[in-house]
Amino acid sequence: MRSGHPSGMDYNYFATQIQFDYIDDKQFRQIVFQSQPALFNKKEGVCQAYNGGEYDKTKFDLVDGMWDHEHCDICGFSIREDYTCWVNTNNVNMLCDECYDHLVEHDKAIQGRR
Repeated sequence: MRSGHPSGMDYNYFATQIQFDYIDDKQFRQIVFQSQPALFNKKEGVCQAYNGGEYDKTKFDLVDGMWDHEHCDICGFSIREDYTCWVNTNNVNMLCDECYDHLVEHDKAIQGRR
């Protein structure tokens, strides 16, 4: 399923361009988002994505599928299971399909004209 707010963003807006410019790694690949395990903090009642490795079992519970969404780094769209989205090579940034189309593809076209 395609992610993003179709025609819901002003991609020429200065703040949007600044957010995009702050992304250093602009080499993205498309993925389908899937729920992942999360560590649930027993004391604080919050969770964080679990990426493997050791954790303190007295402070955290490992819960399969609890990390059930991410947000686009530009527009904040909630990317849920089975939505397509774009992550960069270092997996630091995630974009919805709409932001990728408007920002990354547009940036490639501008770079190609230089």
